[in-house]
Parts: sequence; structure tokens; C-alpha cells
Amino acid sequence: MIPIKEATEFEKTKQRNVSLRSYQTEMVEIATKNNSICFLQTGSGKTLVAVYVIKHIIENSDQKIRKKVVFLAPQVLIALQQFEVISATLPYKSGVYYGDDSINEWDAQHWKTEIEERDILIFVSEVFLHVVSHIYLTLDSISLIVFDECHHCQKDDIYARIMKTFYHGGVQTQIFSNKPRILGLTASPCMQAGKQKNQIKFIEDLFDSQLITPTKNVKLL
Repeated sequence: MIPIKEATEFEKTKQRNVSLRSYQTEMVEIATKNNSICFLQTGSGKTLVAVYVIKHIIENSDQKIRKKVVFLAPQVLIALQQFEVISATLPYKSGVYYGDDSINEWDAQHWKTEIEERDILIFVSEVFLHVVSHIYLTLDSISLIVFDECHHCQKDDIYARIMKTFYHGGVQTQIFSNKPRILGLTASPCMQAGKQKNQIKFIEDLFDSQLITPTKNVKLL
């Protein structure tokens, strides 16, 4: 079975409002209006920016439809860390999903029940790819996808496969016209020295987003 973790009662009691610093507020204001790639240094609070964007999206969504927020991470440890932050700061039902080939033991009904009970779904990227490939979850039922460490998107990386196959003219986008909002998080949008301009354009095009970085109060970083 896939290891699944939900917020414990203790974790739920820790839910709190965490104040944003001014440069984070600037990022949130942009990212709540447009698809964005948030470029902040390591330790500058990218996850907190994502938390506030998620909060805004959920609070301003049609509650009758109850679309899901998806948070993707490239590794299990990162997914677990982000789950801890999200479950401790937001009062919504969330779950984190990671595993190996045993994921095939879950059928469509199992996934349907699991997804219906959650507001925020935190996946290791391979698991999300499996879920959307089998149409257990469709893009038109998602309000926002957060791609953590979104610079992991070269060639056949899973993030690239997700965007190319299911967002940019793939099977699901031919059927469903309502694409989710996109938020990327990165501390290093350029992976190859000397190719900064080309790589920024590539990552912006892939994620249908604009790279954003603080222009105000940068001394706080």
C-alpha cells in the first residue's frame, strides 16, 4: 500500500496565522492574480508564499464545486516537509501521497473516495503522474497546482511530462477547457551556467507563467 499521512489532532491544533514579510506579500499579490514562478533564495519562505496563495484560491473558489489544490514535490522528504507546513498553517483537509509500484493496488473508486475527502493533495510527482494518467483526477477538477523545486523540469523530467501531456494540448485539455492555475517555486531557475536567458524562457513557457522575484524590500532577504 502507498504510505498516506493525514494531519494528526496535535498538528491541527497548531494551525495558525503566520505573518508574511513584505517581500513575501509582494509575491503573493502577484501570484494570486497570475500564473507565476516564485524565485526566492533558499530559506526566504517560498513555502509560506505558496500557503497564502493556496488560502486565497480556496477562499475565493466556488464552494459548491470544491475543486482541489495540488502540491507537487520531486522527492518524498520534500513532500512530507511541505505537508507538515501546510497542515500546520491551513485549516483544510490535506493528505500526502508517496509510494512505489504498489500504487497500482488502488482502483478508481479508492482514489475517488480519497480525493473527495481532501481539499489539498500533496503528491510526490511520480504519484500524481500516475493518478492523472489513469484519470483518477482530472485537471478541470483542480484549481491550483503548485510545483515545488520547479526547475526540475528538463527534457523528460516528470514535471515536464505533466505539463506537456496534460496541460499543453494533451488529451485532458482537449476534453476539459478549465485549466488550473499554476505556481512554481524555485531558488535556482537556471540549471546550466551561461544559458540563463534561454532557460528562463523555457521554464516560463513550460509552466505558462512569469518568473517573479521581489522588487521591494529586497534588503529583508
